[in-house]
Formats: sequence, structure tokens, C-alpha cells
Amino acid sequence: MTEVITMCLTLQFLNTVEPTFDAFVSANQRDFSWVRQWVQQLESPPHNLKICVHHRDFKIGVPISHNINWAVENSSKILIVLSQNFLSSNWCKVELRAAIEKALSNDKYCVLPILKSECEIPTELAHLTYLDCTDGTVDVDRLASGIKS
Repeated sequence: MTEVITMCLTLQFLNTVEPTFDAFVSANQRDFSWVRQWVQQLESPPHNLKICVHHRDFKIGVPISHNINWAVENSSKILIVLSQNFLSSNWCKVELRAAIEKALSNDKYCVLPILKSECEIPTELAHLTYLDCTDGTVDVDRLASGIKS
């Protein structure tokens, strides 16, 4: 019985730990030159957000799927950068699945879709309002506000 109580308290503690990152960016590598521009702005004043990006923050030597789960679990929000590149990537699909699983188990909205270019919106995201960036620009203030909410 003591083990069960200890395990429950441990799980309760783990669920209340503050995330390491304000957001994790899920995007295809081919879109990252565009992504880097606004990530730099989000990480700088006046926003000063902590953003997780795979090429910088994933742990070396760890399976990619574990890094994805770690990033999603340790981020308050998951930014899904939608493009044809995203939809054609198996790793992006894994990231999307992890984000949806978190959203389903969380009582807060945590998935923020960003439409980089015209593409089919995945069914799992069709009910969410997305940030339309199809003109190539990102409203960084609006995105930062969404991350902080």
C-alpha cells in the first residue's frame, strides 16, 4: 500500500513540474530557414521565450522518438508548422501524433498550428484556428501571445 501511495505522489509531482520550454517547434527541416527567423524573435526581448528546436535541443545519442516525446512533454505549447514538406515527413507525423496525444490528455490548449504554405490541414488539426503565414510573414507578437496563453 505504501508503494502505491508513493507512486501516486510521484506521478502527481511529475504532472505539476513546470515545463522546460515555452514551446516546441515541429517543422520539416526544409522549412527551418524560415522558422529560424521568427524563433530568434520569440527568444529575444520583448518576448524572451524558451523555444525547443530539434537541431539545437535534442539530446545526441538518444533515439529520435524519445527526443520528440521529451520535447513535447517538456514544452507548454507545440507549434506545428504546416506545409507540404511537413505533410510528407514521417518524423513530422510522429511529432504531430505526440502533440495530439498531449492535447487529449491535457486540459489546456497546447497545439498551435502555423500555416506556412497552402496544404491540406490534417484532420486532427481541422478544428483549431491556425496562424496564417502563407504570405511569408509571421505575426510574432500574436504568436508569442498564443504561446503565453
